[in-house]
Amino acid sequence: MVEEGYVHRSITCNHCGSSPIRGYRYKCANCVDYDVCEQCEARNVHYKTHVFLKIRVPIPPLMNPRSALVAALYPGQNFGSEPPGYDFTELQKISHFDPVELEAFYDQFRSLSTVEREGGGIDKETFEQCLGPLGLEKNLITERIFAFFDRDDDQVISFEELVMGLSILCKGGIDERIRWAFRGYDLNGDGYISRPELHQMFKAYFHLSMELVRDVVKTMEEGMMESFDDEGGKPVSASFAAPIPTGSDTSSDTDDNASDDGVRRENRRTRRNRQKISDADVHMFGTLGSSSNRPERQFPRPAALTVGDVSHNRTTTPLASPELLSPTTPSAGSHPLRRLNTRRSLPHLSVSSPLRMSLEANSPNYQASLPSPATFAAGEEQWPVMEAMSQDAIEEMVDKTFQLAGCEDEEGLSFEDFKHVVELDTNLLAWFEALGSVF
Repeated sequence: MVEEGYVHRSITCNHCGSSPIRGYRYKCANCVDYDVCEQCEARNVHYKTHVFLKIRVPIPPLMNPRSALVAALYPGQNFGSEPPGYDFTELQKISHFDPVELEAFYDQFRSLSTVEREGGGIDKETFEQCLGPLGLEKNLITERIFAFFDRDDDQVISFEELVMGLSILCKGGIDERIRWAFRGYDLNGDGYISRPELHQMFKAYFHLSMELVRDVVKTMEEGMMESFDDEGGKPVSASFAAPIPTGSDTSSDTDDNASDDGVRRENRRTRRNRQKISDADVHMFGTLGSSSNRPERQFPRPAALTVGDVSHNRTTTPLASPELLSPTTPSAGSHPLRRLNTRRSLPHLSVSSPLRMSLEANSPNYQASLPSPATFAAGEEQWPVMEAMSQDAIEEMVDKTFQLAGCEDEEGLSFEDFKHVVELDTNLLAWFEALGSVF
């Protein structure tokens, strides 16, 4: 094998001391100067939370970096391959996980644990870091999901709380999900879900959905700009080069006229090609700038987010659910760049999340659920209008929910009422699955 001939001269394994390292070299990206050979890397001799670079082709000795290449990815403590020192027997009995899974969760918990107390813990700040861009702004949905994990309400998620929360989110049955989703809606903890509480949760879910869509669009814009090739600043016409036709007459006047005609035809062809490219950009990505001759692509209007008919056992469908979004433009889900960037943008969503299903490329409502980049860049003033229109849709959803449960206006939804509605339409659990498993 070629790898056996690789010799990393002047590089010594920091564990076994072999020098030079032969074959593959593993360099720690978080340490200033730490390398191990293939055999030592397989034995987990370094911190589990540190990232290693697998180097095949030897780097000239003087070219080797003299500083850490990557900042620490985990906010918690560093730890090696020593035994966890935790008895998982009781947790195995009350959760849906086996000992191997629990040991892996314990390593993940330690990598996120920043609270200095016995057993450690994940505080709210670390929890918000785990949410990425969604953790930058306060939202009722993220607050309720943190409260779902933090069962003793001490503002710290312990290892036991982490395991029990993930047990329900990853492997829990419908009854468990209904019980904890009801507690999430019951903001004041009085055992009933009032109209204002239901309205607050629907509104928070709407805003969270919009933020997730913004994140998807931003990633698509970045991918589009990275793949854009202007051929070194050449004009667009350079991509459509064609010989300029000339007349058969040998006279100078004829040649001049033919040349002029050819130039004019080339100019017209260039303008047509530019317009075609602009139209293609509009069709695939939305308008990239303000131009009077470009068709304007419309963002799906919140007024179209209607609630399903009660007679069909569909109501209270979240605003980002596929059933609510009507396609307004031809589907472009087959475009490879769009499929790739959409998958990259949704790692935090569970497969069953209604928002993820509406944003998957193979979804029939994919195009309708995804606004164009220009809508966000040039249409920020439209958001107050959308906000007002969404309020009407949310009110209708609340009304339909109470009608389906058979409750009067002054009454709240009891657990039995809530369970009855969820049995008819599980979309009431959508907020509970909006962020996937989080961890």
